Amino acid sequence: MYPNTGEMPADPKAFPACVGVLDLVYNPRRTALLLRAEELGIPCADGLSMLVAQAKAAEELFFDREIDERENERIIKLLRRSMQNIVLIGMPGSGKTTIGAALGRLTGRRVVDLDEQIIRIADKSIAEIFAASGEEVFRALEREQALFWGRESGLILVTGGGIVKDKRNYPALRQNGRIYLVERALDQLARIGRPLSAGADLERMQRERAPLYVAFRNASLVNNATPEEAAERIWNEFCDRVD
Repeated sequence: MYPNTGEMPADPKAFPACVGVLDLVYNPRRTALLLRAEELGIPCADGLSMLVAQAKAAEELFFDREIDERENERIIKLLRRSMQNIVLIGMPGSGKTTIGAALGRLTGRRVVDLDEQIIRIADKSIAEIFAASGEEVFRALEREQALFWGRESGLILVTGGGIVKDKRNYPALRQNGRIYLVERALDQLARIGRPLSAGADLERMQRERAPLYVAFRNASLVNNATPEEAAERIWNEFCDRVD
């Protein structure tokens, strides 16, 4: 339960006869328990529907009136959309930052760039962190930011290209978010200011990371239009499919 997310009281795998998991917590949207159930293919649900149904029943009793059952579904969908984050992942230089900014303008949501948060806290550029301390230290800082911001609600989260290298970042980002993979042709990837891609074999990097991106993503977007068009496509998909 927020803010102490990531805790799992019991592992569904320990119960071979388990046919469903219900966690009455509604923030985060997907607790560690529900994420584990999803991983095991066990049907699961959170407590938001119960919360809304309880509020409906209370209002009906208090005001002595009936509320259409369809109102429950409308409110649940509205709450899910307002509470969940839009998370952007993808190769360095794929356009995540630009699209994230466009999404912020379109939706009015706060945009949080995890790389910028790392730079602010470390008081060094990413290139300087890599040069002075190495990738391992940078990834530890990155994980801290994923854990901190992933538990928040209603944000646009822009991640670094290598966040998928640590599989523990998936539950941190997924617990309250829908994850979008931003794809772009290799010859169109920007390299300036990116320590791992500036002199790297991008084809090899993409080949190594491709299955990791696929494992993290909930939806994909090919970045072949303007940032505004890309943002609109993501937002429309998010509003239609957010769960």
